[in-house]
Amino acid sequence: LCAAIILGYTFMGGLWAALVADFVQFAVLVAAVVILPFLSFSHAGGIGNVMDALPDGFFSLTRPEAGYPFVYLLCYFTLLFLNYSTSWALAQRYYSSENDRSARKVGLLVAGLYLIGTPLFYLPAFGALVFLPDMANTKDVYPLICKTVLPVGMLGMVIAAMFSATMSTLAGDYNAVSSVLTNDLYKRMIGRDLSDKHLLVVGRVNTVMVGLLVLGITLVMRTLQGSGDLFNTMAKVFGLFLPPVAIPMLLGMLTPRISARGAQAGLFTGIVAGLAAFVLGAWHPFLRRAEFLTFWTAGVTLLVMTIVSACAPDTGGRREQVLAFFVRFKTNGSVENVTRQKGADTSFLPVIAAGIAAVGVILIAAVVLTGGLAKGHLSVCVGAALLAVAAGFWSAARRLR
Repeated sequence: LCAAIILGYTFMGGLWAALVADFVQFAVLVAAVVILPFLSFSHAGGIGNVMDALPDGFFSLTRPEAGYPFVYLLCYFTLLFLNYSTSWALAQRYYSSENDRSARKVGLLVAGLYLIGTPLFYLPAFGALVFLPDMANTKDVYPLICKTVLPVGMLGMVIAAMFSATMSTLAGDYNAVSSVLTNDLYKRMIGRDLSDKHLLVVGRVNTVMVGLLVLGITLVMRTLQGSGDLFNTMAKVFGLFLPPVAIPMLLGMLTPRISARGAQAGLFTGIVAGLAAFVLGAWHPFLRRAEFLTFWTAGVTLLVMTIVSACAPDTGGRREQVLAFFVRFKTNGSVENVTRQKGADTSFLPVIAAGIAAVGVILIAAVVLTGGLAKGHLSVCVGAALLAVAAGFWSAARRLR
């Protein structure tokens, strides 16, 4: 059902639909995340009780005895760095900006939100050590905290927001991969003079294909994974495929010395080396560890890419294109978004306002209709705050007309 919903609005709306969903789920999720640490600490009896309940070594950077040594932390950092630096879905958000100056502001805002938001997500779990001390499965801590401390109406909103955040992430990835398949592969192979309508149809078909492929992989992983650690499985998959894909992209944007043949050789060799290690891991389990897969594929990709780029550098027209890119990249002038130059209507603020307002109304109505005003006053306040945010978006939309 979720896969069908994601495919549906991505198929019909593309990046526009993904951005609208991003804004709505962000506003709803922030409303819950901001108050959850305070509710958790209050339920635990205050900061003093929480600090007393923390076990020895709780703030230690690594936990070797639990399978998380420093090398695992370094592996995780490497994967995050490569993902945030080269993710197609994230790149779409930046080149949807009005100009390069706005894109830089987006980057700074994202960095600030990560710096502030990460502690807000983790702090509620500290309080759970006091009022959920005997929890058997720590992976369930967040939903149990929400169930225990959130007032009437907000539990469903948080579940919906987290669900929406996951769906929005997948929608962005579907749209990004579909865009690459359509513009970078299909258009170049078939012809550059294809009409926009033709490319739109191809893009929608690619979106459906990508969505069905991801759904199939998910079902297979679910079958193979069983009740194991999904996080470690994700880290292994990222370690297998992310470095060979991300390293050529990242270095290709940073230095003109990396040739097209070098990038292609690094990509394919890195993936083959990773798959070979994963297969051999059936007899040597350490080969399937996320740490080994990450640094193995990264090392092979870097080595092959460097050697092939030195032996087969770009020449002729391709070399001129690369140098022209870096000349433009280093200029200080403002680069405007082509879409805005064409005068396209990029304002989707009224739709965002309607979505946030609908969530606020539903939250208030849930409290009123269930007769939980005595315990649900906080939910009513959150609903009113969402309505105020929606009014702000609506006002901004009217000013931009």
